[in-house]
Amino acid sequence: GGEADRQAVAALQARYQAIGHRPEEWNYEKEIRTLFARWEARDPELLELWRRTREWSLEEFRRIYEELDITFDVWFFESEVEEEGKRIVEELIAKGIATDLRPHGPVIVEIDRLLGQEGKEEYRTLAILRSDGTTLYSTKDLALAKRKFEGYRIDRSIYVVDVRQSLYFKQIFKILELWGFPQASKCYHLAYEMVTLPGGKMSSRAGTIVLYEDFAAEARERARRIVEEKNPELPPEQKARIAEAVAKGVMKYSMLSVDNNKVIVFDWDAALNLEGQTGPYLQYAHARACRILEKAETPVRLEGDRLFETLEPQEVALIEAIAAFPDLVQAAAERYKPLLIANYVFDLAKAFNEFYRDCPVLTAPSPIREGRLALVAAARQTMANALNLLGIPAPEVL
Repeated sequence: GGEADRQAVAALQARYQAIGHRPEEWNYEKEIRTLFARWEARDPELLELWRRTREWSLEEFRRIYEELDITFDVWFFESEVEEEGKRIVEELIAKGIATDLRPHGPVIVEIDRLLGQEGKEEYRTLAILRSDGTTLYSTKDLALAKRKFEGYRIDRSIYVVDVRQSLYFKQIFKILELWGFPQASKCYHLAYEMVTLPGGKMSSRAGTIVLYEDFAAEARERARRIVEEKNPELPPEQKARIAEAVAKGVMKYSMLSVDNNKVIVFDWDAALNLEGQTGPYLQYAHARACRILEKAETPVRLEGDRLFETLEPQEVALIEAIAAFPDLVQAAAERYKPLLIANYVFDLAKAFNEFYRDCPVLTAPSPIREGRLALVAAARQTMANALNLLGIPAPEVL
């Protein structure tokens, strides 16, 4: 958008923070409900305002996703499934699954009662439509699940949402099951915890939030310093490309190398450490392998049966690490855990660096040289593949 739009967004952010500092002075629940009812009734003036402000968000999302090399085949919008969600609610009422308390209360599903486990409070009760007939997240999530499976014939649906919504998704999936939705068991909530700073938790309302734009700019600047230190002779354009790749490695690996159910305490010095479990450490190992292959100046050929006649312990360890990759990827997919790949590629890079330290490659006699070059090539390719699965670039120079 233009400068006016950017200023409007900044003003909204400032207002939101003001509400967070003094919430008792900003009680507009009644007005918000009225506006939401007007919006669902498709009030033309409100719809125009909604379209404009929604585009602000979408424009920013698209820009960020593009920067991070993230693409989507289909975008689903809540606004497109509201009426379908209301129809599902009426069907749930007709089937005796939902209880209609309108106009004095919402439409609810008493899940534990329906399961014959009153008092257990495993699933509790979920409202699926407000007393005034306006929709909730639950109304739309029920409709969205139906649309995704029936309209796109997907195999499974993974909801990547804050861990604080764990009970909510447990309720949604159970309601889908009670409704008789055949793919209810194929829905999975991949919960994630929050990111904090060493000084404490971030909060948009308190004004302590770190915006992606500022975070990415800081990552690029720090990455640029690393590239400048390692390869000051490179052309400026190449330095900028490498710095961008390293910045993505810093941002993505620091998030993916922690279990998604644990709070991430982000620390710049730790994330940029070239000797620790960090994105730059992995990228540096990959670049080192590329440099060895470049210096060899001959294609890697595996010929003869004496290439691996005798192996050093470091070579065996590296071969075993490379061989573990396919099964590891399978396990990560089945368990919905990119952390397994993040840990694996670190172990692989560590095994490669130990091999590099103790097993000369370019100065080794033939056929040991050829065998070790083949091992370097295999390690480089496997590191690149693993980084690619994490969405992290694998630069050939760092």
